[in-house]
Formats: sequence, C-alpha cells, structure tokens
Amino acid sequence: MIEELYEKLGKEIFGYCCALDGGDPELAGDLVQETFLRALGNLELLERLDDRERRAWLYKTARNIFFDKVRRAAAEQKKMSFFQTDELDENTFDEVETEQILLLLPQDVRILFRMRYLEGYNSSELGEIFNLPPGTVRAKLSAAKKLLKLKLLEE
Repeated sequence: MIEELYEKLGKEIFGYCCALDGGDPELAGDLVQETFLRALGNLELLERLDDRERRAWLYKTARNIFFDKVRRAAAEQKKMSFFQTDELDENTFDEVETEQILLLLPQDVRILFRMRYLEGYNSSELGEIFNLPPGTVRAKLSAAKKLLKLKLLEE
C-alpha cells in the first residue's frame, strides 16, 4: 500500500514540502522520505482510512515533520548562541525565562504563541500556516494567555 501511495501522491507531497521549506529540493526530499517512513510505521491506521483521509494524513504528517525540524533547528541555534557569548546579559536571562514560561503551554499552542508574539506573525498568516481559520487562531491565543496568567499567578 505504501508503494501505491508513493506512486500516487509522492510528487504532490514533494511539491508541498518544497513550498514549506522555501524550495530546497534536498530538504523537501528528506521530508517526503520521513513522511513515507512514518506512513510505513502507521500502516494499520492508513489501511482503515479512505483515499482522501490518507492524502490528508500525509499532508499533515509532512507539515508536522517540517515544523518539528524548524523548532529543533531554532532551539539548537538558540542553545549554541547562548553558550557562545562570553558575557551573559540581562536579555539572555529574559530569553531563558520566556522559554521556561512558554513550557507551561501545550506544545501546539506554544508554537502559535511564539510565532504570534515573539516572531510577529499575524492571525491570518498563522491560519494559513496551520490550516486554521484566523478566528480559531485568535481563540487559541486568547485561551493561551488566560492559561499563562492562571499558571503564573499560582507560582
């Protein structure tokens, strides 16, 4: 079944991965490969899905793998820059404290929160990236702010 899925959707998923990563065919190829490896590990699930649901599963998996790679690279870069400085300034501690506070949020909301308030994306852009309506993005961010406020007042 995986071979059939790859034959049918491999090029389409590759194009999607190219769009995600800015057109780097090598990275897109890695994303496609990892996506289909995950599909291989989830054969039982995929066998229960119809063609449309399998396609959606592949797209979502590719997107999740891409965002995981981006997060890991950003975290690694941040760690490296932290240890490369000779002097630790107040901003460094602020960044560490911010990261610790964000760990209070569930991972999916943490990503939205970071991208919105630390990286400057707006709700429409986040909606496009995560395939969510902008209103849903705003609702999730509002719930995240309330959760952070509650958790921070507890401590």
